[in-house]
Amino acid sequence: MFYSRSIVSARCDFNAVFYEAIVEVMTELLGSQVLEALLNALEKFHNIHRDEIPYQLDTTYALLEQTFGIPSARTIGMRIVKRLYKKLSIPFIEQPDHSVVDYVNLAKKKLKEK
Repeated sequence: MFYSRSIVSARCDFNAVFYEAIVEVMTELLGSQVLEALLNALEKFHNIHRDEIPYQLDTTYALLEQTFGIPSARTIGMRIVKRLYKKLSIPFIEQPDHSVVDYVNLAKKKLKEK
C-alpha cells in the first residue's frame, strides 16, 4: 500500500509506516514463518515487542546481522529503507557511508521538512 504525504501527516505515525515496510520486505524476502520466528526472538530474548521495533532499530538490526550475517543484513536493511522512502514519497539517494539507521533518521528529517 502506498502512502501519500497527506496520509502520513494525517496519521502522524512514521513508525507505523516504517513497521509496515519492515513486515512487507521481510515477508517478501524471507517468508512469513521466518519473519514470525524473528519477531518471536526479539520479544523472547530482547524484550522488544513487534510494535516497538521502529524504536529499537539498533537491536533489531543487530539480530539480523547475527542471524544472517552482515552482508545479508545490509541487503535486507536497504530493501526496507527503500520501501520506507517509497511509502513516504521521499526520493532515495544511496550514500556509501550511510547505515540503515542513518537512512531511517534521514527519512524522519526529510519528512519534517516537507
